[in-house]
Amino acid sequence: MHKILILEDNKEQAQIISKWIHEKYSNWEICIADSLQTAGKEISNSLTDTPFTLFLLDIQLEDLDFTNRDGFLFANQIREIKIYYKTPILFLTQVLDAGLYAFSNFHCYNYITKPYTKEMILGQIEQMLLTDYLSNTMIISDTSQICHQIFADDIKYVKASKAKKEIILKDSTITTRMNFPDLISTSNQRLVQCHKGYLINPDYVTSIDRQNRCFNIGTDVIPVGRKYVDIFEIIH
Repeated sequence: MHKILILEDNKEQAQIISKWIHEKYSNWEICIADSLQTAGKEISNSLTDTPFTLFLLDIQLEDLDFTNRDGFLFANQIREIKIYYKTPILFLTQVLDAGLYAFSNFHCYNYITKPYTKEMILGQIEQMLLTDYLSNTMIISDTSQICHQIFADDIKYVKASKAKKEIILKDSTITTRMNFPDLISTSNQRLVQCHKGYLINPDYVTSIDRQNRCFNIGTDVIPVGRKYVDIFEIIH
């Protein structure tokens, strides 16, 4: 299931977009905000609940003020939050001349100008799903019950320590109580079990030692259990 935040000062338009998405993805959670203040509260709540996996943002939030760019202010705020650094942003706006700025500063997924259609919006979302732009995100609840939205591609390996699992990312570590089957499933099979106490992301394997039955991921040595030796045929 995905969770979307629509930032749009026109509540009727926001409801229409929400209805379009719900018609095709009925189990997705959709939140609507019509101001920076409301959007900020949604973001604060999401940091201790379920994080958003997609943002649909208008840029001009005051129709009578053509210089208003509150949508960009909000985009900047969410990009400063670690779990939302890579979360897809789809700008939906009547501002015609800021596309390059949006791509360069916020790495948005796309920039669509009004008027747009149901087919355009759903087409963009379908494209994100088909290319794994949305699907490769994982929601991980750590041992303090704080939710983290991460990219499966950023996981180097996972190490079990009793009931806890240490998820080793490129630049941080998250400790969770999720079991290995759930982690493998949530990662869309990007993680592979090589030992009763380890999952690895094959993309990070730097060398293989068949004789000592282990993988090297940088300077870390990951053992391969007897039960999992067939993995050497998969990862070369």
